[in-house]
Amino acid sequence: MGGGAWPFLVRGVICLLNCDNERGRNRTTSKKERNMGLAVPAVSPIIGVIALIINFFIPGLGTALAGCLGSDGKVCFHLIIGLLQFLLTFLLIGWIWGLIWGVWMILQKSEFP
Repeated sequence: MGGGAWPFLVRGVICLLNCDNERGRNRTTSKKERNMGLAVPAVSPIIGVIALIINFFIPGLGTALAGCLGSDGKVCFHLIIGLLQFLLTFLLIGWIWGLIWGVWMILQKSEFP
C-alpha cells in the first residue's frame, strides 16, 4: 500500500474545506447551527489568526485566550479544551488539534462590528 496517513489527512482537510462550501449552497444555516458541531470560540478572524500562531508554538494557549476573548460565553469550556490540547502535545495530538481549531476560528463566519 504505502503512503501512510498523509494522503488520508490531506483528503480529510480538503473535505473539511469543501463541506463548508457545499453546505452553504444546499441550505442556509444560522451562525448558531454552524458552530454547534465545532464548538470553537466565536472570535474575529484577526483574533483567530493570533490564536493559530500561538497554538503553533504553545498548543492550547491560543484556544484558551480566544475562549476568554470570544463572544459565545463558554469560557470554562474553552479553558478545558486548551488545557487538554496542551496536555496531549507530547503525542502530537494536542498540537494538531490546536492548529485545526486555529484554522476553524479563522474560517468561521463571525459577525463583529
